[in-house]
Amino acid sequence: MGGVVDIETAVPEGENVGPVGEDVADGETLFEADHRLRATDLGLLKAAGVRQVTAYQRPSVGVVPTGEELVQRDPDPGEIIETNGLTVSRLVERWGGAATYRNVVPDDRAALRSALQRDLTKDIVVTTGGSSVGKRDLVADVVEDLGEVLVHGVAIKPGHPVGVGVIEGRPIVMLPGYPVSCIVGAVQILRPLLKHRGRLPEPPHPTTEARLDRKVASEVGVRTFARVALREGEDGPVAEPTRVGGASVLSSVARADGWVVVPEAREGVPAGETVAVENWEYDG
Repeated sequence: MGGVVDIETAVPEGENVGPVGEDVADGETLFEADHRLRATDLGLLKAAGVRQVTAYQRPSVGVVPTGEELVQRDPDPGEIIETNGLTVSRLVERWGGAATYRNVVPDDRAALRSALQRDLTKDIVVTTGGSSVGKRDLVADVVEDLGEVLVHGVAIKPGHPVGVGVIEGRPIVMLPGYPVSCIVGAVQILRPLLKHRGRLPEPPHPTTEARLDRKVASEVGVRTFARVALREGEDGPVAEPTRVGGASVLSSVARADGWVVVPEAREGVPAGETVAVENWEYDG
């Protein structure tokens, strides 16, 4: 109010003024088709005045655990805590899908048939357990009755009894009942299928180069996934095998830092060799 302002430095024209189009130019393409929107992308779209975009829905996946021996808690002798369906449903969410984790379905043809038909509204149906060739392994037979079994048995270890079928145009992934076999089958079969179905990027698993501290055994003709833990050695990371066999030992994969993939052409990997440890749980 009647005061005096002293200006001690020159102010160039346009300083501290954001020109129109500085952030996004008129007509500029913000994102190409099939780009996966991130949090910062949404902010840019809003700033540019874009209120609606066309996007693909997350692939819907029905996860159906099977086996009359499965319970959710407090198992009696002969019963097992259900973990496969829970694990697979969480992996589906991490991989960009929308999982529906169903109640356990007993080893009964009619019950399995109803469960599969119920989830044919999903983009993918996944079963856990009952995919082998025992008397109580009925899933593949039911899939064959309703549609077609395309693959039943793959040369991987663990995870050999994995299967793939189709019912009314819906892919059916049949995962084994042993927990580690189930996880390997999910990563190798379900993950790429889900990514393809949802038009999602499928980045390779990040790897750590490490020296193997003892031999890993494998058989020729079978791709082997050897679970390992990492520790820091004098000359860099060291990979300690936790298990190669033991497909029912869930702790061997939960406590591992990844796995070493032994190709079909090799009969084991000797101690001291540098290997790539795949961090299969990371999907960034």
